[in-house]
Amino acid sequence: MDRGNIDQNPAYVEIAPDFYCDETGEPFVKCIECETDLIDSQEQYFIEKAKRRYPNTQETLTIFEFAICLSCTTKLNQSLSQESLSKITEFQTDLLRNSNNSNSARSATSSGSKNVLNTCLFSGNKISMCDEYQLVGAFRGDKMILHDLPFAISGEVVEAMSEILSEQTKEEFDGFVSKHFTGPPELQELWGKPKLILI
Repeated sequence: MDRGNIDQNPAYVEIAPDFYCDETGEPFVKCIECETDLIDSQEQYFIEKAKRRYPNTQETLTIFEFAICLSCTTKLNQSLSQESLSKITEFQTDLLRNSNNSNSARSATSSGSKNVLNTCLFSGNKISMCDEYQLVGAFRGDKMILHDLPFAISGEVVEAMSEILSEQTKEEFDGFVSKHFTGPPELQELWGKPKLILI
């Protein structure tokens, strides 16, 4: 949330397949909000995916995925309540301060380690053991930016974050999800509940 422009001495690498669009099997090319061409515009953008694991397997279902340009990310964050933004920032700071995983995860991110998405940034739990998790990355053109991102967050941490949101922010997230994501009736229950958008 409210990541702003992170292009401060970043490293650029090939986009990890984890961040490819499930529908096409290729990198995202359009912003979900304004439909800007993400590759040609060279504007910084973010990709977020929420995944749920099928019981007793390593197979996953993508609950939602999207790419969004920096301009639209800024507008989305500006629509959220200051109360929620402050609480989320404080919550994340406290978790990182108390997490033994924090320093190693950030080091892995900045060094380009392929294992950075294997562990929850905040809890240190293995993503392979999480029933739900979310991935967030930053990009420019056809490259992934290594800085504070990418990272993975376990469903438990996402749930804890969502519980401290104001009603206004929950309504904004619900509106974003309802606007952009529809699907088969059997998935409506999943898409219909409040979601925490991490960008």
